[in-house]
Amino acid sequence: MEAFRNALLQCGLIALGYQGNMFTWRNGRPKDAFVQERLDRACATMEWRERFPHAAVNHLQVSYSDHELIFLIIHGRVGNTRRKKIPKRFEEKWATHPECEAIIREVWSREPPVGSPMFRLFSKIRDCHMALVAWSRNMGSTGTQFEEKKQQLQTLTAQNDPENLELLQKVRDDINTLLYQE
Repeated sequence: MEAFRNALLQCGLIALGYQGNMFTWRNGRPKDAFVQERLDRACATMEWRERFPHAAVNHLQVSYSDHELIFLIIHGRVGNTRRKKIPKRFEEKWATHPECEAIIREVWSREPPVGSPMFRLFSKIRDCHMALVAWSRNMGSTGTQFEEKKQQLQTLTAQNDPENLELLQKVRDDINTLLYQE
């Protein structure tokens, strides 16, 4: 560590600090074998710091690794503020949801309207589309669920309690499922 500190000094680098959980790595072992450390940090020169005075470093929880993500925001807001469009076509993420098949089966099993076979087929397809779009509006936003799970992950991680490892892993698995669906 002394050699690392000397290298930082020689290069004129300073730590940028962080927001979020102080630990950036955990071994994931249970009980007394549980270890957490702050292994990763962001550094910059004073000139860089003067050029980007509003830069901020965030330690973000991730569900797929034992290391935290270091996210550097140089300036301004991050994110998209546009409203989500209502789907006009079948969304692939619906197929991974357990209720999707039941909705399709229910709509498809209804008594078909009177008309030619092609008219009846198109009517069933249209009815399925309408039912799935209505269902997707009410099934809850994946983004909202993702934010809730992310917040739960941050809370559990901040507690730094080895007793929470199973719950932590479940929340990570839930996040990965939501990411897969999205």
